[in-house]
Amino acid sequence: MIGEYRPPSLADEGYVHFSFADQVTRSVRVHFAGQSGLCVLEVDPGRLPGPVVVEDTHGAGTAFPHLYAAVPLDAVVALREVDDPLFSAGAGGAAAPASTDR
Repeated sequence: MIGEYRPPSLADEGYVHFSFADQVTRSVRVHFAGQSGLCVLEVDPGRLPGPVVVEDTHGAGTAFPHLYAAVPLDAVVALREVDDPLFSAGAGGAAAPASTDR
């Protein structure tokens, strides 16, 4: 694939927000509740143009991975629709739709 993903956060905050596999379900529920047609992209960190930095930038007590560059589309190794059963976590748990590597 040719091209890159440049979400508004790259211009507004200077980085792209990522989530670890065990954080995805909560991130979707908190930031995208009620929206339809959502997809989650799984990326290969080895194909990114810089390091993924794990940090708690908002002082919320939880560290998330961030990339301080655009995401090349050839770094995307899987795309999952949010209505995929893998996102149907039970109470108190989060589904792990992608790699659990941290």
